[in-house]
Amino acid sequence: FIHFFGLSQISDFHLKLIGRLQAYYTIFIYALNPSKEFWEDIKTLREKRWIQRKNVKTLAIRTEEKEQGELFQTNDNALLAAWGKPGRESVRLLCELTDYDFNACFTAPKPATGILQRIQNDILTLSSKAGETEKPGQDRSLQIVACPGVYREVETVYNSILFNLEQNADLQLTDIAILVPDISTYKPVFDSVFNRNPKCLAYNLVDSYAEIESVYGKAILGILTLATGRFSRNEVFDLIMNPCFASRWKIDQDEVQAWANWTEALNVFHTFDREAKIAKGYPASGIYTWKQGLQRLRLSRILAAPDAIDTAKLGHFQELVPFNDVKTGDVDLVEKFCMVIEALNHAVNTLNVKSATGEQWKQIFFGVCDQLIEIPADFKGEFAVQQTLIQAFDNLKLYDQLQGDASKFRLDVDLIKEFIRANLSSISGGHGDYLTGGVTISALQPMRPIPFRIVYVLGMEEGNFPGRAELSSLDLRLLKRRIGDISLPERNCYLFLEMLLSVQDKLYISYVSRDLQKDRIQQPCSLVNQLRRYVEQEILPKGQRFQITEIPLAGSSKRFLDPEVINTWSDVLINYSTADRLAYYRANRLWEKFNQNAAAEDLKRLKRFDPDLAFEVVKPAGADRQVERITSKQLKKFLEDPVRQKTQRHLGLYDEEETIEDLILREDEPFFSEFPLDYHLKMDPVKRWLDTLFSSQAIDIAKPEPEDIYNLVYDQYRRKSQTPEGAFAEMDKTELRGHVCQIVETLDPVIAQMQSAKKLYRAVFIGEQTDEHIPAGINLDLKRFEPLSLTVQTANHTSETVTCDVEIHGQLPWVWQDSENRWHALILTGSGKKPKEPDKYVFEPVIFYLLCLTGKESCQLIGTSGITLHIVYREKLVEWTYKFDQETAGMYLIDLVSDYLNQSIVAWLPFEIISKLSIKPHKAEDDEIDDLTREDFILELEDAFSDVDDYLTLITKPTIPLDAFDMVKGRLKIFFDTRS
Repeated sequence: FIHFFGLSQISDFHLKLIGRLQAYYTIFIYALNPSKEFWEDIKTLREKRWIQRKNVKTLAIRTEEKEQGELFQTNDNALLAAWGKPGRESVRLLCELTDYDFNACFTAPKPATGILQRIQNDILTLSSKAGETEKPGQDRSLQIVACPGVYREVETVYNSILFNLEQNADLQLTDIAILVPDISTYKPVFDSVFNRNPKCLAYNLVDSYAEIESVYGKAILGILTLATGRFSRNEVFDLIMNPCFASRWKIDQDEVQAWANWTEALNVFHTFDREAKIAKGYPASGIYTWKQGLQRLRLSRILAAPDAIDTAKLGHFQELVPFNDVKTGDVDLVEKFCMVIEALNHAVNTLNVKSATGEQWKQIFFGVCDQLIEIPADFKGEFAVQQTLIQAFDNLKLYDQLQGDASKFRLDVDLIKEFIRANLSSISGGHGDYLTGGVTISALQPMRPIPFRIVYVLGMEEGNFPGRAELSSLDLRLLKRRIGDISLPERNCYLFLEMLLSVQDKLYISYVSRDLQKDRIQQPCSLVNQLRRYVEQEILPKGQRFQITEIPLAGSSKRFLDPEVINTWSDVLINYSTADRLAYYRANRLWEKFNQNAAAEDLKRLKRFDPDLAFEVVKPAGADRQVERITSKQLKKFLEDPVRQKTQRHLGLYDEEETIEDLILREDEPFFSEFPLDYHLKMDPVKRWLDTLFSSQAIDIAKPEPEDIYNLVYDQYRRKSQTPEGAFAEMDKTELRGHVCQIVETLDPVIAQMQSAKKLYRAVFIGEQTDEHIPAGINLDLKRFEPLSLTVQTANHTSETVTCDVEIHGQLPWVWQDSENRWHALILTGSGKKPKEPDKYVFEPVIFYLLCLTGKESCQLIGTSGITLHIVYREKLVEWTYKFDQETAGMYLIDLVSDYLNQSIVAWLPFEIISKLSIKPHKAEDDEIDDLTREDFILELEDAFSDVDDYLTLITKPTIPLDAFDMVKGRLKIFFDTRS
């Protein structure tokens, strides 16, 4: 006997196969028939339109047909017409078999107790309740749930199962099923949610397989991907982070992070060496390769780049530039990284044999695996995967025997990769015993619609289900369709219909309603919309909409405590999580009230949620106060963006550090120089040219041209794999060379002044060096002063007034005194702007000038002559002269530092935004200011803040103070008070 169960649809090939077996076996076919009535003539809407177009005249109504009443026809069931095409064609194909007995095993329809049962009865009997005068309202038998994300979706299902078990004492875990379209996406979420403590639900998960679940299988595929791929950064680190590889090489997470940072800094992208690049059709160079990166790492142990202004000594050894950072001093870490990469390259070379027999491949492949990976002791289940693969390779001996000595049919690495992938896909994975190990979790696929009392269907958002039809030109079904040729959407629609008919008590359909990454709303898929429309038109009272339950984004939402959320049509807004409940109490300041009313046992059980984080704070005495160190660059950034700078200083929050996953995804070299690289490629040659130009006035050395220096600097960055290569490099180099030449040409008027200066300093320092690195051995004067010490009154995070001792450090490059004892400073920007008024580039030099005026020694040097700033843009030279007295400088610095250190208020007053508003407080005259102007300025700021998307700014929740106008004027007006 042969028994076939669960055939959702059957192809012509399988039908002929059954026909041939019919002569030798007694065959039983158990097929699901949605309706007990004749429904083979029910057509889809598309089929009806096609028939109407093709047979307009043939289908015209004749007079005798009207007289005989042969046009009487009931309306088709909309769901069966939309989703039943595969089943209808399968029934038609099965009827082509000969000599068969047909047994209809329909049961009498039960009285409909809910919406779900009414839908099932309508399909079973092809009846319609649209004409009924009394119709039921929406109930809990069919619920559609909109969830904000996959985790919240699974958490909602988890809590709903607990609720149903609590409400129905007869309900068993094995009566409940969860179906998802893509098990690989949901599996880690199920494992996370269902395995949380306390573990309240047992479950079994099927339809997973070793290719996506086995770490050993992933390691095997990772090795083969390296052998057949580009040896890219992503491919290498995917294998390195695999537990089997990490166990073999004793690698921890910190080492992987350091290696990923090195790979990013060394600009290693793909291919091992120059020969591998040529073989893959890339330009013949060693940049971006692993070998060059490893050589630069090792070279740092024996060679350091000379710090000199001589452009001929831009350090490299045979086109290799040593690389140094904090971690390169760890010799063991460097050597271990080099050994791992070289071992991977050796494995790739071993696997890339032109061809080999099956027996040879077994020896080659498992020899490589033994060198690279091992199964960790706590992954015992992976040994079964390993043994299965060994047995699969044993089967390749049959291939060798069948081919004999035909060498042209030998196997290469691409075939072996697909062979292993196919075998891994055949190794089933999962959790628990199917149907008997608690709640059943499986993929929504054929042979799964077993009658469960409660079914949850997840992932029903638009684009995820029912899928898209294959439009490949290789698909011959597109040329001429035959009965039984079913597309993927049609197959999935029929699966959904089978599942709908198999549920006994309740059906929950959920979908992800929000794409949190793209910040957009997602709609349910077409099947859910069709089902909802059918219920509204055929079952619910006229005009009543089918309600969809919206799940809150946070599990600690107040909505879960609303007694009305469990009603006659929805029961999913339930949350049993203790942590979420306590989070709600804390967020709404109910924790103290809960402590007062809770029982002693509850408080003891929840003690771990209320740790004592208090610590004793001793207010330091005046002599013990910590000196705050501030730099002129920090004050400049504070003026540009007060919120971000305060967040960084007081909270220690910076731009998010890139994770390993972010770093390894970059596996393609640059096509052009982006910021900040393009800035360095423009500024470094100009700075070196200036250093060389003015150093050569005192010593007799050749004066190189700016273009020559630029070429040497660009080549140095090329050696570091930071610039493009090939034709892209030529275009990039030519464009940036033009910018450098423009800047040098713009500098010409200033160069003459600097050469005739009475006194020229390469840089003036107040305190420590804080910004640009001045190369050693430079033949130019440097001037140093002690840091400026101030005592300021500010506020701490509790708004208490505190006294702070402050040290301010700063530096200003290229300062000179002319013959009339006036001071000047050169500011290089590289910007393409052509400003008509001071901009952000004057902030730091003016602050430095104020520091000099306030300091005792520096004030004697700077005198009262003021200072002229020569701001060099790409095509324009702008000069601004400032002159203040010592009292004005000291008062401004005290106010600025006090605002900077104030932790009680974070005011959103960014200079870039303010400079674009119609009202500019820093440029307004006193007689133009009134209360209406101040209010309008605040309104403009609030309107601009509504467009802010910077996450650091948003999480800080800054304010726009009522005195914002006066604050901006006090901070910025001094920079616009220039002298002619």
